[in-house]
Amino acid sequence: MNESTKYAIWISQALGYANPKVKRIIELYKGFKEFYEGGRQEWILSGVLSPKNLQKLESTPLNVADPIINRCRELKYDIISIGDNEYPVVLQEIFNPPAALYVSGNLPNVDNRFTIAIVGTRKSSFYGVKIAYEFSYHLAKAGSIIVSGGALGIDSAAHKGSLSANGDTICVLGCGIHNNYLQQNEALRKTISETGALISEYPPDYPVNKGSFPVRNRIISALSKAALVVEAGNKSGSLITANLALEQGRDVFAVPGSINSSVSAGTNELIKVGAIPATTYRDILEAYETQYEFNEIDDNLKPIKPEDFLTKNISKQTKQVRNVKIQKASEKPFEQPKKQVDLSGLSQATQNVFNFLSEEPKHIDTIILELNLPPNQVAQALTELELVDAVTPLAGRSYCIK
Repeated sequence: MNESTKYAIWISQALGYANPKVKRIIELYKGFKEFYEGGRQEWILSGVLSPKNLQKLESTPLNVADPIINRCRELKYDIISIGDNEYPVVLQEIFNPPAALYVSGNLPNVDNRFTIAIVGTRKSSFYGVKIAYEFSYHLAKAGSIIVSGGALGIDSAAHKGSLSANGDTICVLGCGIHNNYLQQNEALRKTISETGALISEYPPDYPVNKGSFPVRNRIISALSKAALVVEAGNKSGSLITANLALEQGRDVFAVPGSINSSVSAGTNELIKVGAIPATTYRDILEAYETQYEFNEIDDNLKPIKPEDFLTKNISKQTKQVRNVKIQKASEKPFEQPKKQVDLSGLSQATQNVFNFLSEEPKHIDTIILELNLPPNQVAQALTELELVDAVTPLAGRSYCIK
């Protein structure tokens, strides 16, 4: 924190977050302090502000920043404002950069390294989680910085892939860093803050606001050279990130998916309108190999399992928290017992498929990937289970128990 910090907080509190006039002010003045000291007459002459803006500036005292600064000191968060050396140049260049960033951890230098946003739906399939995790792992091993939003599903898989590769990852939140809006990911956020960075344009305790999440997506895309959308429905927030990336001049990659899968509808549509298809992480590295220097990657190097990520370099306290949270997250609500079916005459593979299924529909690709069985063996097992009236086939090649 420095002298400009207080003025950056003041202006964001007065004009609001994501206000494009912040950029215009910083272009006209040496800094927010000079703008503040100019007073009303100078603000009017600037030609930037509306009467409502002027009223808000005059009615917002400079000391509005004091409790926020004190809270950040208490929590050991950094505040980076436009003009600071640590403030990313790529972020300052967009239409509506945040006046200040709140940071827990160490913000990597995104201006000089290949940085990619990996985003997707919260309601991802096993296939999507696996792809996001493996892409992130290998890209991080190559030296890339992974940026995502800390949500469940694809975002979490992307962060964990980078962490398991001992890479750098940035989590951009749509609320205050100290706001535990998603308790299931509390341990993940803590680990990110110890090895990468949690960032937000909102003060530490800023509450969850439905409208703030789409707004923060501009920061995710702005920090990145490219965006990779792994899975997204037609109305997914990830499509907002993809559109923002295009507006900001970034490249957009998309992972193709089944035409029968609702979570691939958005990514398939992106490819139809010009996104670059990505079927391997090397598609991305090869697109930038003349611009950035990447580490050599051994294709035989398999990423560790997501649940085992980053067993090194984490404090004992973090490990304890992570174990507790994983245990709580794995606790399932009461489920009706499975229908009693005589499986004695069926193969072990068929019994494994039955035991894997539940009342929640599962796509055949999910069964194949999670049980690591050949497709023809899974298809045969499902046929056998249909014949003994144990499973119900659903639209889109999904199955559930009866």
